[in-house]
Amino acid sequence: MPNIWQISEIEKTTDGQYYGSDDSAYVQAIEIDSRQCTQGSLFIALKGEYVDGHNYIQKVLEQGGYAMAEYVPDGITDNSNIILVDSCLNALSKLAIAARQRIKGKVIAITGSVGKTTAKEMLAHVLQSKYKTHATAGNFNNELGTPITLARMPSDTQYAVIELGMNHAGELLRLTNLVKPDVAVITNIGHSHLEHFKNQQAIAAAKAEILDGLQTNGIAVLNADDKFYDYLSAQTDKPIISFNTKNTDNVLGITANIIKSILDALSLPAGLASVAQSFNQPRGRGQVSQITIEGKNITLIDDCYNASPQSTEMAIKQLGNYSGRKIAILGDMLELGDASQSLHNNLLQPLLDAKIDKVFTLGDYSYGLFNKLPKDMQGIAYTDISTLIQSFPGKLNNGDIVLVKGSNGMGLSKLIDSFK
Repeated sequence: MPNIWQISEIEKTTDGQYYGSDDSAYVQAIEIDSRQCTQGSLFIALKGEYVDGHNYIQKVLEQGGYAMAEYVPDGITDNSNIILVDSCLNALSKLAIAARQRIKGKVIAITGSVGKTTAKEMLAHVLQSKYKTHATAGNFNNELGTPITLARMPSDTQYAVIELGMNHAGELLRLTNLVKPDVAVITNIGHSHLEHFKNQQAIAAAKAEILDGLQTNGIAVLNADDKFYDYLSAQTDKPIISFNTKNTDNVLGITANIIKSILDALSLPAGLASVAQSFNQPRGRGQVSQITIEGKNITLIDDCYNASPQSTEMAIKQLGNYSGRKIAILGDMLELGDASQSLHNNLLQPLLDAKIDKVFTLGDYSYGLFNKLPKDMQGIAYTDISTLIQSFPGKLNNGDIVLVKGSNGMGLSKLIDSFK
C-alpha cells in the first residue's frame, strides 16, 4: 500500500500531539472501523451515538497501527502510537482539506439519482489503466465518507474520482466545497429520496449544488436527455459538456457515454474509453453471472443494492433483451414518500413491454404492483425474505434468466448469498 501521510504531517495538519518518538514514519491506510486496521493503519476513534471508537484503540495498537484520539483510554500503558486531538471529526476534516490542497491532479465529482456508482467505478477502471487514480471506496459518499475518501488520497494522485451522495438539500453544497472538483458530473434527476423532497424539481435543485464547488476552470458534465437539463445548465457559468442516454437502454452503454464526456472534459484521448469494455459490474449493481441452483443453470442479474423507478425500469428493459424465460424478483423501492405506490404501479407497463414471464415480489408496495399484473405473469408475492429464500429455487427452470432488483433495505442480498 502507498504511503499516505507522514506522522509529522498528521500532527501538524490536525494540531495534534504525537506521543511517539519517530514522527518520520508513514501511515498506509486510514480507517474508522478497527476491524479493518492492520500494521501501519491510522484508526480515527470517532464517537458515535452507540459506539465510541476509543474502546478499540488497544486492539489497533496491538496490531502495529496508529490511533487518532481525543483522550487516552484507561488501561493503555503504551501510548506512543497515539495522536491526541481536540476533536477526531474536526481533525478528519482538516486532513481532507489538506489532502485536496496538496495534490496537483484533477478531481472528478459524480452525483445523480441513478448510475453514479457505476459511473464512478467505470471511470476509475478506465483512468487507473494509465494513471495513478484514487476513487471513493464502496458507499463512502456522504458527509462522513467523503472526508475519509479525501484523507486517504495519496499526494501523487493524478486523478481522483469522488462519488457524492445526498438525501437532503444542502448536503452536496457542503461536500462539493470540500472536494472542489475540476469536473462535476450529474448523471440524471430521478425520484430517489423523494420522501425528503417536495418534488423532482427540489431534487434537481439539490443535485445542482455540486456545481457550486467547481474550480475556476471547471467543467460541468450533464445529461442532455434529462428533462432538467436546461435547469441544471442555468445553475452554472462554467462550460458544459453533455452526453446522451436515449441512444441505448443498456446501463453500461449509458455509462460508457458518460465516461466519454468526462474524458473529453479532462482533455484525455477518446481512445482511452475503450478500456471500459473490460469493466465488470460490481456485485449488487447489475452484475451478470452464470450460476447453478438445485441443478438448474441460471443467468443471474444481481441488481439488488439499490432501486429507484428509473433504475428499475432500466433493469427490466435489460432483462427483456434476453432470450429464454425471464423472471423478475422485485423488492420495494424505498424513500419515495407519498408517491410510493403509484411509482411502483408504474412499473406494470415496462414489465409488459419487456414481456417478462414471471414476477415475484417482496414488500407492501411491490404487492400493490403484483395485484395489477396479468394472472399468467404473477409468481408469488412474498412478505418476508426468509420465505422467499426457501421457496423461490423450486420455481426455477433450467435456462431461466433472473433479475433481482430492490432497495438495499429489503435484504435481497441475502437471496443472492443463498444462491452461492
